[in-house]
Amino acid sequence: MCIRDRCVNWAQLPPSKTLAQILRNAAGNIRSVASHNKKEGKEKGTVKVQRGGTAVILRDELAAYVTDSGVDPSGLGRWSWYLLEGKEGFRTRVISAYASCGSAASKEETYYQQQARYITEKGLRDTNPKKMFREDLLAQLRKWRMKGDRIVLMMDANEDVVDGVMCRQLREEDINLREVVFAHTQTKGPNTYFRGKDAIDGIWVSEEVETSAAAYLPFDPELGDHRPVVANISKRSLLGTQGPRIKPAAARRLNSKVKRIRQKYIDLSLIHI
Repeated sequence: MCIRDRCVNWAQLPPSKTLAQILRNAAGNIRSVASHNKKEGKEKGTVKVQRGGTAVILRDELAAYVTDSGVDPSGLGRWSWYLLEGKEGFRTRVISAYASCGSAASKEETYYQQQARYITEKGLRDTNPKKMFREDLLAQLRKWRMKGDRIVLMMDANEDVVDGVMCRQLREEDINLREVVFAHTQTKGPNTYFRGKDAIDGIWVSEEVETSAAAYLPFDPELGDHRPVVANISKRSLLGTQGPRIKPAAARRLNSKVKRIRQKYIDLSLIHI
């Protein structure tokens, strides 16, 4: 599951308060990686609410295939990702991304203005939050594709998922992603933002990733003001295997640097012998 615009300033929460911890239940494994604008929000007195941010959540068996994770290197929280590695040669990046919307007239706290302040601070020329996001994400996707990584990109593109400027570039040969709902229906989807007129949310996958179905769900006010997008993806095409990975039981590691703990371990070992 990928989430965008959760409006959480994670710097103001304790390290233990992750999405995985919030959603954890007694059964099953769960992992999460979340991003927010780290360039702002660390100052004393800053509130816990911050517009923007992304997250990826993996549950149960799929979580056992994680080998790496990360976020937008700019520190702006525009995307986050997990790397899954299965059978040799099968590497898949699962990415949650949130494109900027708004304008120079937007309010100070908005996602757009956060990035506008970053552009001013860095002295960047001939760009704006929308253009900067587009160029940075496309450059990152090209690097991953050059490595041979498979891609599952879940994104609020804030533009038409078929005809938008960035979305057209996602289909170009050096990235070669397809939006799964349109690929299955060959029809433009409904508005995915409750005040909008176009489908601006989608799931894009690389050519190696097999999908058997994809759809937009109805609006649900408990989930937010965007329609959820869902897709059935073949595990074989993500990981090269259909069978479960044997996951070792979680256990605390021995801390051999503390003399008291080390001695207690030796004493217990002698007793068991």
